[in-house]
Formats: sequence, C-alpha cells, structure tokens
Amino acid sequence: MLRNSFSHGAILAILTVGLQASGGPVPTPGPHATSAPAESSSSSAARREIETLRGQVARAPDDDELRRRLAIALYGARLREEAIEQFEILAKRKPTDPRTLLDLALAYGSGARVDDAVATYRRLLDVSPGHAVALHNLGNLAYKGGDATAAAEWYQKAIDSKPDYLLAWVHLGDALKLGERFKDAYRAYEKVLELEPRTPEELEAYHDSLYKLASLDLAMGAVDRARELLEELLRASPEHGSAYYAYGQVLLRLGRPAEAQRAFERHASIQARKTPTSPIAADE
Repeated sequence: MLRNSFSHGAILAILTVGLQASGGPVPTPGPHATSAPAESSSSSAARREIETLRGQVARAPDDDELRRRLAIALYGARLREEAIEQFEILAKRKPTDPRTLLDLALAYGSGARVDDAVATYRRLLDVSPGHAVALHNLGNLAYKGGDATAAAEWYQKAIDSKPDYLLAWVHLGDALKLGERFKDAYRAYEKVLELEPRTPEELEAYHDSLYKLASLDLAMGAVDRARELLEELLRASPEHGSAYYAYGQVLLRLGRPAEAQRAFERHASIQARKTPTSPIAADE
C-alpha cells in the first residue's frame, strides 16, 4: 500500500479534516469514471462547486477558509497545479501555521515537486518540532528516492513522536526490508499487529502487515507460520489478492497442489477485477 506520501484519496481526507470539524462543506472528490467517456454527475458537481468557490474567493479574497476550500476542491478534481497556487497564497499569508504548511507540502508531494515538498515539511518541523505526519511523509519521500536508511530514520522519528502511529510502523518495516534488515523489519510488522486500526487506510496497512510477515516467514522457510498468518489474513480480508498468491506458494510447499491451484485462480480472478479500464482509473 505504499507509496505515495499518501494516496490521492488519503491526502484529500487529510486536507478536509478541519472543514468537517467546523461543519463546513466537504469538497466533492474528482471524477472516478471507469468506462463511459461522458461527464459523470459527480465530476459535473465538482466543476460547479469549483466555479462557485472561485466566485466566492473573487468576492472575498481575504477569506482564508474559502480559499482553502477552493484549493481542496481543485485538488479533489486533480487540478493540482491550480490547487498548489491557492495553497501557496495561504502559506504566504500564514507562514507559521502548521495546517497550512501541511496542506502545501501534501500538494507538492502529490504533484511530484519533491524538493518543494521536503522544504515545506522542514518549514513545518521548524514551526512544530515532532510533527508526526511531517516526519512520516519525509520518510515516504526518502523511500521513493530509494534511500532506505534515511527513510527508516524519518519513520523512527515519527514513531518516537507518536508511538501508536500505525502507518509509520508499517513503512518502517518496508524501509528496513528494503535495506535488507529483515529481522528488524519483521519486528516492525509485528508491532503493527499490536495496534488498533482506526481508519480504512490503517486497516489496509494492518492487513498488509500480515501479508508481509507471512512473506518473510515463507522466505525464511517458516511455512507453517506463514500459512497461519495468511489464513488469518484471508479470513479478515477475503479480497486480498496477493495473499491468495502467497497462500498458493505455501500450499505447494506443503504438498497440496490442488488447493494451491485454487488459490492461484482466486488471485488471478481478483487481479482481473482490479485492472483499470480507463486512464482516470489507472491514475489512482
């Protein structure tokens, strides 16, 4: 489930936190069509909302909350550069506001402006030392750049700041695994299983940790333990396609080829349903 700093949907969820708390309108996510080329009702509504917000901002250019809503709506519609322009205006007005700096850093990161994202996260840490999300996202950016050591260090700092940060524990395991520190990675994934997922993203990460533990067990020859973990995972998440493939490998090792074949077929069926059917779907 790595590795975008956050997925588009997760970033949008973070950006809208405050608006929900204040009772303000939450921007409609952008189009997510899978087949018909005609404009969907959701994309049409998003476009109307953006135009409404543009008009409101033009009439009240000093209203920072209106401008933030416009930026989030633009981001939700995948108009990232326009969204960034609005976030930059807010950051100039509020150069020490943690929420504003986080908004801007997330937008930079999603738009592949890595240097700008890193610089903005560092500005955020100057203002709010120990900001766990900023530390975690710097780890993600280091991981994307292939620097396993730096990524692990950032994730550990995020965990030091927030010990129950489930995503940071998962991603620490990924970085340690990338750096071939397999025993340490295993311990990080085990720690995830001691935590309680509180969001859909955390639940997905929790399930992935079961899969990653099983994969390490399988690589180390602990076939029975891998089987137990995968069976637990498939009970909890029966659509986890990768788990079926690994389970097939386990069943082959255990001399159960017919069952293994059914697991492989289940994996293929799930993967086929996930195949994108449009450029928009592929962009997710």
